[in-house]
Amino acid sequence: MNLRWIQRFDGNSIITSYDIEYKNKSDTWDHMYTTRNISPTNNQANIVELHPACVYSIRMYSYNKIGRSLPSKELTISTEEAPPDGPPMDVILTPMTSQSIRVTWRAPKKELQNGVIRGYQIGYRENGPGSNGQYSIVEMKATGDSEVYTLDLLKKFAQYGVVVQAFNRAGTGPSSTEINATTLEDVPSEPPQNVRAISVTSDEAVITWAEPPRLTLHGVLKGYRVVFWSLFPDGEWGEMQNITTTREQVELRGLEKFTNYSVQVLAYTQAGDGVRSNVLYIQTREDRKGGGGGGAPGSKMEEIGRWGCSLRTIVPLYLINAGAALAVRPTVSTVWADFGHQMGLNSPSSHRHSYFDKEELHLSSPPPFYKKMCLASCILSESALFFYRRPCDVQGEGEDEGRFNDQGASLPGPPAGIKAVPSSPSSVVVSWLPPLKPNGVIRKYTIYCSSPGSGQPAPSEYEANPEMLFYRITHLSRGKQYHIWSAAVTTAGRGNISSKVTVEPAGKVPAKILSFGGTVTTPWMKEVRLPCSSVGEPAPTIKWTKDSEDSAIPVTADSQRQILSNGTLVLRSVKAEDSGYYTCTATNTLGFDTIIVNLVVQVPPDQPRLTVSTTSTSSITLAWIPGDNGGSSIRGFVLQYSVDNTEEWRDVFISSTERSFRLDNLRCGTWYKVKLAAKNSVGSGRISEIIEAKTHGREPVFNKDQPLLTHINSTHAGLNLQGWTSGGCPITDMMLDFRPKGTWAWQSLKANSTTQLFLSELREATWYELKMKACNSAGCGNQSSQFATTDYDGSTIPPIKSARGEGDDVKKLFSIGSPVILVTLGVALLFIIRKKRKEKRLKRLRDAKSLAEMLISKNNRSIDTPVKGPPQGPRLHIDIPRVQLLIEDKEGIKQIGTKSIKSAHSSRNRYSSQWTLSRPTQSQSTASARTLTSDWRTMGSHGITATESDSYSASLSQDT
Repeated sequence: MNLRWIQRFDGNSIITSYDIEYKNKSDTWDHMYTTRNISPTNNQANIVELHPACVYSIRMYSYNKIGRSLPSKELTISTEEAPPDGPPMDVILTPMTSQSIRVTWRAPKKELQNGVIRGYQIGYRENGPGSNGQYSIVEMKATGDSEVYTLDLLKKFAQYGVVVQAFNRAGTGPSSTEINATTLEDVPSEPPQNVRAISVTSDEAVITWAEPPRLTLHGVLKGYRVVFWSLFPDGEWGEMQNITTTREQVELRGLEKFTNYSVQVLAYTQAGDGVRSNVLYIQTREDRKGGGGGGAPGSKMEEIGRWGCSLRTIVPLYLINAGAALAVRPTVSTVWADFGHQMGLNSPSSHRHSYFDKEELHLSSPPPFYKKMCLASCILSESALFFYRRPCDVQGEGEDEGRFNDQGASLPGPPAGIKAVPSSPSSVVVSWLPPLKPNGVIRKYTIYCSSPGSGQPAPSEYEANPEMLFYRITHLSRGKQYHIWSAAVTTAGRGNISSKVTVEPAGKVPAKILSFGGTVTTPWMKEVRLPCSSVGEPAPTIKWTKDSEDSAIPVTADSQRQILSNGTLVLRSVKAEDSGYYTCTATNTLGFDTIIVNLVVQVPPDQPRLTVSTTSTSSITLAWIPGDNGGSSIRGFVLQYSVDNTEEWRDVFISSTERSFRLDNLRCGTWYKVKLAAKNSVGSGRISEIIEAKTHGREPVFNKDQPLLTHINSTHAGLNLQGWTSGGCPITDMMLDFRPKGTWAWQSLKANSTTQLFLSELREATWYELKMKACNSAGCGNQSSQFATTDYDGSTIPPIKSARGEGDDVKKLFSIGSPVILVTLGVALLFIIRKKRKEKRLKRLRDAKSLAEMLISKNNRSIDTPVKGPPQGPRLHIDIPRVQLLIEDKEGIKQIGTKSIKSAHSSRNRYSSQWTLSRPTQSQSTASARTLTSDWRTMGSHGITATESDSYSASLSQDT
């Protein structure tokens, strides 16, 4: 502090020294500071080591040889602020989400603030591989002794170092010690890579993949989840299953034979499941016969097939030594077959299937080596026998779908249904349905026919193509009953047989339907055929009906429906209203038969109900309730979103099990449009209502409490960029435009700093206009101001009294140019109007001239030409553009000399036209109208030809 003084009365004695005393204004003089023995030759002194931003009271004493004077009048003065000398205290970092960290701290110590703390700068940087080590700076206004700020838009599961600085008007203080914190874990944002699926066997597949990119894990990888489900032939999905593993490979076992599967793989962290991979499709293999079954020499595969034992592996059992003891594991059951007594086992054989829980089974004598035996869940010490599911059926008539051949291949299941009806005295027709589980490609069907008591050792066998689901068996005996059954055949062998049906050929056959009822599922807008094949003698008639609420409505043929000659009902372009129960009835004189078909038409799913759950600066969380699935399970959802003012929609595919989704990496402070649709096997359904949601944040705003300029001299001006508040979204661009007032050209400058910017090479003693614009993702904020540089000696200049604003030049040009433009437009408009009028007048004159020439020509052709027919006045109708004339004679004849003329002369104006023909009167001037004279010949009442003369004039009508 520089202190100056003037000595007044010296007491008539030379001043020998001065003393300066000063203290804090709030203290008493008992706590003063003193500067003593200042030379009397000085009239100023510098007081140092004062505290910044403090108010002091100062007084002085003067000394002469007599003594000390009274104190001077107290002087109160404030020191200027200085940058803080201490850092903020108690800085604490708390991770809030995977992309945000909350920072809390307290203000620096009071004695180190050196002024009023205006705000804080928070610097943060990523401390990890690939980071540049530079701090990103954000600022906030001081609100009190304790402060809180949340850093957003950080990287997921990344470590950050944070420092905090306080600042006042004088500048920024020291930084706090850097403290590190790691953002929370999040789900992986990318799926596993290189997902592959390999079908190993008919019921096993191997799925392999590679780890997602490290930077996309966003956490500690806990493992992988493989999601898979079967795809049925009708398009429906099976139950969704999943397997969790820590390896990058998994074996899917126990799959359905020869079945399509969809597979997806995802990685998961502590935060949850990540993004699924694209759907991978795989089909399990068809079971085929293989080599080597461990059978004894001479074993017959055909015999094994006829036994029909439900073994995973059938091993012929033969004992080398008589009376060998076979040790069986305890608690394991052994199945005793009907032929067990042939083996000589010490067990009762009175029942068809017997079960034992023995540790040992003794054989009294070895059986022939070619005998086959089915054992269950036991491991013999001398020979290995494998798992067996159910008792053996010697006759092979079981309906178990788990049969295997001698190499462990799964055989087809039984046909889903079978019918047999008589078609003549010596034939029957058999129909069947394919197996529900074919376990392979069906190569053919085998139909068996046997007659009880006929003495045949084996049933008759017939083969049918796999495309044919019916077969006619001929050469049967009338009145004799037959048992009929069927089985499907694949490369693995003959499958399980169907149930047996009994039929008797007959001469007169009541109506029977060969087709099967049941449920038929189809997508909409497809053609559906509902078969209803029938037999009977006499031939039956077919009738289709559809059930309604109260009665059955007959189905009639139209453009959408047709009943073929074989009884098949054809429905074209089916819709949801075509769903329902259809009944086919076959009738003849001996009876009738019916089947009921439930038609289910699948349609796209209904629109879901979409809502917004939460929003943040970079994400929008959505939730929804699905609508009706349209008769087909929902395959997934398609979420579409775009920025509000664009139509560039982005698609996000979401699993069918999800009911909420978070859109990440959105722009801060931006409106988004979102819509959602569900998908099923038919296609995408109706789109939900478009909803709008906005992420948090707004455009930057300049704080009115902050000064716009921090320093001005004759050639430089310092701008305070810290006065801009980000609005919650980081400021990305800051542009400045400035120019001397009264000039046209703006000078542009882009700010790279976020704290302060200097404008250099300014003119001395000049007023400037300044425009500042700060932008972030939410928008741009503007701030305008004016400032003046100082004179060369540092003095300020007065304001300009009639300073023009920014838009004054434009307004002046507009005020000068507007009248000129208006006059020019007016002159052009008058010229156009006059030109149009002139063209109209010329057109009217041309029309009048043409009309006159036409009438004169007509008059010349009519002279001395008698008119035949009944007497009537001549009528002339002329149609020309914008002119319509109707001329006809008036009744009444007036004798003029030796000629008769019309006595009545009146003006005819039938239509409102621009031209009118009228008889001229004496008062009419010949100059204003052109007279047309025409002579007309008419036949009088007594056969006397009379000549009439009429005169007309053409002139402008009054309505023109």
